[in-house]
Amino acid sequence: MPSMPDVGRRKAALALPALALLTVGCSRSNSGNAEQPPLPPLDAAADATAGHADAGSTQVPQGGVCSTDGWCWELPYPQGHDLLGVWARSASDIWAVGEHGLLMHFDGSEWRNEPGLSEESLNSVWGAGNTVWAVGDRGVVLVHDGSGWSEVIPSDGGSATTGAPDPPRDDLHAVRARAGDVWIAGEAGLLWHFDGSRWNREALGTSNALRAVWAASGSDSVWIAGDQGTLLHFDGTEWTHEDPGTSRDLLAIDGLNERDLWVVGERGTALHFDGRQWEASETGFSGHLTAVVADSTAPGARPGAAGAPDASTSAAGTGGGGMDAGTDAGAAGSGGDPIWRAWAFGDDGSAWRYGQRWTPVASGTRRRLEAATRLAKGQLLVVGERGIVQHWSDGARSLLSHGSLHNRLSIRGGPNGRVWSVGDELLVRRQGTWAVQENPTPRSLYGLWADNLDLWAVGTGGTIVRHRQDAWSEPARVNGARGWLRAVGGSSDGAAWIVGNDAATLIRAGSTWIDVDNGYRADLLAVWGQREDDFWAVGSDGAALHWDGSAWADVPTSADGSVGATLRAVWGAASDDVWAGGTGGILLHWDGRAWSLVTEGESYSINDVWGRAADDVWAVGTGGTLLHYDGNRWSAKSSGTRNSLESIWGDARGNLWTVGLHGTVLRYSAQQ
Repeated sequence: MPSMPDVGRRKAALALPALALLTVGCSRSNSGNAEQPPLPPLDAAADATAGHADAGSTQVPQGGVCSTDGWCWELPYPQGHDLLGVWARSASDIWAVGEHGLLMHFDGSEWRNEPGLSEESLNSVWGAGNTVWAVGDRGVVLVHDGSGWSEVIPSDGGSATTGAPDPPRDDLHAVRARAGDVWIAGEAGLLWHFDGSRWNREALGTSNALRAVWAASGSDSVWIAGDQGTLLHFDGTEWTHEDPGTSRDLLAIDGLNERDLWVVGERGTALHFDGRQWEASETGFSGHLTAVVADSTAPGARPGAAGAPDASTSAAGTGGGGMDAGTDAGAAGSGGDPIWRAWAFGDDGSAWRYGQRWTPVASGTRRRLEAATRLAKGQLLVVGERGIVQHWSDGARSLLSHGSLHNRLSIRGGPNGRVWSVGDELLVRRQGTWAVQENPTPRSLYGLWADNLDLWAVGTGGTIVRHRQDAWSEPARVNGARGWLRAVGGSSDGAAWIVGNDAATLIRAGSTWIDVDNGYRADLLAVWGQREDDFWAVGSDGAALHWDGSAWADVPTSADGSVGATLRAVWGAASDDVWAGGTGGILLHWDGRAWSLVTEGESYSINDVWGRAADDVWAVGTGGTLLHYDGNRWSAKSSGTRNSLESIWGDARGNLWTVGLHGTVLRYSAQQ
């Protein structure tokens, strides 16, 4: 089997709400489908729970960013990767970038992701005029000329599109564009300057990583901030090393003009430049501040002076300015030195507001907030870990995407056309909408299976729960061991088994489960069967056990016993056509006589195998691995994520779902 390519990029586009709205709606090519009912808003109550849990029983919309092979994010919405950079030309023209080459645009009504030009994480985005730039790891530089994206390879003295055969491939952390030129900063003191026709690599005399760039509009002034207190200034003629009064890493810089600059960084560092000198304005925060936005300047006494008005009482939120607005009207020369206002964001959802001093503000999340952009005076868009997107308006916030930290470990269809997912939380999909359900147990649930009446789920501490007629119950057990139960599966004739740690095997007898001693001691992680006398259970050390209706038998997975990989998945199309997968990308096939090795030696592990027929089999695994078997060969498909995928299942209408870590729920529809 050929080596599997990396997972691909998101391709299709789906809707996000206009910034002025709280209601989250969906828009797709099949938006008229009855599967998409109106959705309730993600309101302040939902926002408050967004730190480590999704919004209670709040419904969450389907859809999201899609991979090149048509796998679309349903949860989190619109996608679940870390967002690392954001820039806005206006509230209806926003670009956001992030992990694995994520590149999205918001046009005022929906987000659209761009076809991927790179698999590297993109760390920063900025625009000027009709041009937008994005930069990332391994020297990736992308430019949008108003009609489409292309990759640029900077080289000293090179033109806009040509580069040296071996250009520096250091990670790039920041880009700043203004009319006429572009500045790009990165590792080991790397700074590229593009003057509109040629590239120049600036010699700065530092090997410290450069993390942030600010370039003044209408002048030649440029400021660079970086590790170990690096602070550099270009006045149009030469570079000078400034003393910020700290050796801490400086991670972000922003300003309204050359007399109102802010720098933030390691251990809550916050510095302000008033055109004459840099002054520390410590927040008291012990974590990293990774984003800063200069918001406005108001007239009044110098910050900290007696009688200086607080930001909350000095024209906050009145009037406005554009993306690059300078001081507010009337600020300069009216009643003393100005009062500056700014915002800073960082680790653990930290949010800070500056008026006379830095004041902490509740962000409603404990996720790292990576970047922010100013939409207008008092209006911000903040992005961060696991795809969180927040709109801040004069201190009030609305949640556009809260992401998720939940692990989703199994997905299966249930009675009445519903789709269920279990793990750290319980989800159900009805009529095209996912909703969080009250979990019937405090235990994590690992496995799911349903017949025409019941939905069964199993998990830690020997947990077995049943859902029937919209109610959950815990059935009786005989000789109930309390180890971890990993999987449950059944056949069309009503037989069903549960497997778990220490070779636990439990057979269903009506509404009771009975422990059966199989004489084996390996952990069993997956089970599949087509008849009461034909079940397979697989697990650690290459274990493959077969049930013939009366006893379990250990079936060698290789003639010489060399298959020692942990097997995590098993599924079959027939008694002589069974697949098993596990660690190291191992895939085994049973032909009715013996197991044969199909693949191994991969960097990923297979976590689940499921299919509709012998020529339509799917496998998912770590690193976003998604494989398909067409009856002749296995091939890699683009899932659009590198999150571990734990389970896959499909319905009779051509829909497929896969779920995994960090709240991942992806859907593929044959009707797309």
